[in-house]
Amino acid sequence: MMCDYEKLCYTREDTVAGIGPWRWLQADTGAWDGPKKDFEESHIHAYKKHIENWNVVVQAGGCQGMYPRIFSEIFQRVYTFEPDPLSFFVLNVNCQKDNIIKMQAALGAENKLISVVRNVQDNVGMNTVTEEHQIIPMFTVDSLNLNACDFIQFDLEGYELYALMGAVNTIRQFKPVISCELGNDLILDFLKQFGYSVVDHTIADTIYKVVPNE
Repeated sequence: MMCDYEKLCYTREDTVAGIGPWRWLQADTGAWDGPKKDFEESHIHAYKKHIENWNVVVQAGGCQGMYPRIFSEIFQRVYTFEPDPLSFFVLNVNCQKDNIIKMQAALGAENKLISVVRNVQDNVGMNTVTEEHQIIPMFTVDSLNLNACDFIQFDLEGYELYALMGAVNTIRQFKPVISCELGNDLILDFLKQFGYSVVDHTIADTIYKVVPNE
């Protein structure tokens, strides 16, 4: 018997950065059109400009798997997090590679349980987390005890700062390039303690990096 989630999906023959086809939620357009445009026209150029090593990337939210799948072609290892069970189902289908470590979980400042609010049906990329119903795990990046981290890419609908707070040891040890959607002064003030500055902007994101002698 076909599972309920699979009934909500279809195959997109489109490509992103030359990669496809994709399984995708029938009702969703927003999590495709915007991220595809952002990556192809803006993100990838900034990433190549500022990232020096391409070993490990920590990426969240994974949404339906667009960015982790693309990253798997250019990084040796990808850790991706997506707390919503429906989006994670699609992500799992799209990310069938051994170098993508997929977790149905959120990232935050502490290890605890949270839940997901599906705000907009036609854009699952706008889902947010809530503490009202504690059923889905949230982890800190530091709890992974990574042996390398070259890049952190967060698109967490306003939760980016909390996820960075849970990555203090990782940031201090590896000084990864960091990309956050709609970066703000709070994020910059937090990262300054580790020597970070804003080094670039893409269509939607702010890029932070430790610049020597700055």
